[in-house]
Amino acid sequence: MHLRGKSARYDLTYPDGRQEPLLYVPQYDFGWQHNYYFNEPVFVPAGTKVTLTLWWDNSADNPTNPDPTATVTYGAPTTAEMGFGWLHWTNAEARNIVVGELLP
Repeated sequence: MHLRGKSARYDLTYPDGRQEPLLYVPQYDFGWQHNYYFNEPVFVPAGTKVTLTLWWDNSADNPTNPDPTATVTYGAPTTAEMGFGWLHWTNAEARNIVVGELLP
């Protein structure tokens, strides 16, 4: 997202239908964007879906909006808008860990 970006959220939907936020950035700022890293890996079961939702604010109330009267189109220039999200993952074998201990 560029200057009109407002918020970003990744949500997990587990195979049983339960949902959980993975990452939520309620006050996105184009000036400090790009990478977020977890202190510990997040393990999710196979079949879990990830949804990325992005919000923009093209109003005059957005102080970073260059022109609230402009029709905003998709594009690479900072005056245009886009939304991308990347996620890196690794397939892992079951580890059988409960409260930090290995099961026999």
